[in-house]
Amino acid sequence: MLQIHGDKHVTVPISQSVNFEAKMKAAGNACKTITISGDIHGMGGWEKLDSDYQVQMIAWLRKTLK
Repeated sequence: MLQIHGDKHVTVPISQSVNFEAKMKAAGNACKTITISGDIHGMGGWEKLDSDYQVQMIAWLRKTLK
């Protein structure tokens, strides 16, 4: 499971994704949360935030899917 979550999201707090990741890992599953600093929701503005989420996402996919 890969989650990408904006840390300024007002409906779903980032803590929910962090807790979900911890529970997934505790159950023996692969899980990672990529945090987008300054983002609320949606991918539309991520390029403007100078985030390296794409690099992190591709690295996680390569490692997890081998």
